[in-house]
Amino acid sequence: MDKVFRKVRVAAIQMKSDNCQIEKNINRATQLVEQAFDKGAQIVVLPEFMPTGYIMTEEIWDSAERNDGKTVQWLKGISKLLGIWIGTSYLEADEEDFYNTFVLANPDGEIAGQVRKNPPASVEAYFTRSGSGKRFIETEFGRIGISICGENIFCNNLTELFYSSVDMVLQPTSAPTLMKKFPFRQKDVEAVYKLIENGPQVTSYKLGVPVVMANKCGDWISPMPGLSPDQHSKFTGQSAIVDYDGSVKARLRREGEGVIVEDVILDPNRKAMTPPRCNGRWSMPMPWFAFLYPFTQKLGEKSYNSNQRRKEQAKTVTMG
Repeated sequence: MDKVFRKVRVAAIQMKSDNCQIEKNINRATQLVEQAFDKGAQIVVLPEFMPTGYIMTEEIWDSAERNDGKTVQWLKGISKLLGIWIGTSYLEADEEDFYNTFVLANPDGEIAGQVRKNPPASVEAYFTRSGSGKRFIETEFGRIGISICGENIFCNNLTELFYSSVDMVLQPTSAPTLMKKFPFRQKDVEAVYKLIENGPQVTSYKLGVPVVMANKCGDWISPMPGLSPDQHSKFTGQSAIVDYDGSVKARLRREGEGVIVEDVILDPNRKAMTPPRCNGRWSMPMPWFAFLYPFTQKLGEKSYNSNQRRKEQAKTVTMG
């Protein structure tokens, strides 16, 4: 039986994002998206929280937008102008809550769908609520799975993508390495780099579909209170395009902005036939300190639920 497959040209954009500088970040992204377009990209993926920055204090709420705000309007405008698919995540305010929401715009300048991160990774839970609903968006290319940064390490997320029979996975990411404030060893820092590097290949290999991972680069400045300048961390970069068989078509370095564009194969006959095997709750082997992620997530959820300022500020943004 002949195998039916389709080639799609995809792009991953690796870039810096300045905290709370939505317009500046969008302008920077526009230049990089145009580079991807010039190379023939049909689908372009930008990092998680591209317009927002990555701030683990309540200051992040100052960058929240409604679902018709600057970021969504930009996505709709540039996707229509260039005639391509473009997606990123932003901080969405909805009623009394904040969500890390990925939005994908189609070439007609319409929003094809959105996926809210579930769960927020570690201390993100202090500032955003877990989303709900499907983890994929229906497109002309098939069913595109969305796995936002920390979601990639959880077995239940990978399994859900398998049972959803996705045809491709997009991984918008804001993955920093370990903070210098804490006494981690250099090999622990390298373990984080290796985890981010392996993530797209693990997903591709276990699902049998292409994966596009777009991560931030540059310094992760003042992510938490009490940090001195010499305790800042860095985003790990390493954005990658991986084909259906786990082969790396292109990868960027740890440092520096850049655009990678490659063809990948969508073929339903090559998808995995059995559910992915995992390492307990994790989708892949994890370093010893991984227990901190669910622990701090639970603490964050408790704090978030009781935060009255959060409710008031989210409602203020929602009401315009």
